[in-house]
Amino acid sequence: MDDVAAGESEIEVREIDVGGQKLCVAVKEGASGQPPLLLFNGIGANWELARPFLNALTGRTAIIFDVPGIGKSPLPLLPYRPCSIASLGARIVQRLGFDRVDAAGVSWGGGWPRNSPSTMPGCAAGWCWRQPRPAS
Repeated sequence: MDDVAAGESEIEVREIDVGGQKLCVAVKEGASGQPPLLLFNGIGANWELARPFLNALTGRTAIIFDVPGIGKSPLPLLPYRPCSIASLGARIVQRLGFDRVDAAGVSWGGGWPRNSPSTMPGCAAGWCWRQPRPAS
């Protein structure tokens, strides 16, 4: 577990095995009234670069992971394609026990939420990729 500074929520970091690929996954727990937010980082960015954003989120759970070969996730077992990143995200969410998420990405990671429905049709019962709604 990470050290928690005053005013910051705890971020749990764990290793999850997804189809033989070990991934470093960070989860910040939040309110359960909304689906969690699955975040995809930009190319070469580890989850820790998103720490300020995670700490600023209040009221919802957030999930982010280091893609294979970045941060604390080991190199990939095989070369991966862009659609593989969306699939890894889906499998992480399932392993964490969620069936719906809102998804967002930054830079290179921004394409995964937008393209996920076409790369993972029928991925899991109740799976829903949605654009996050702006706060009112």
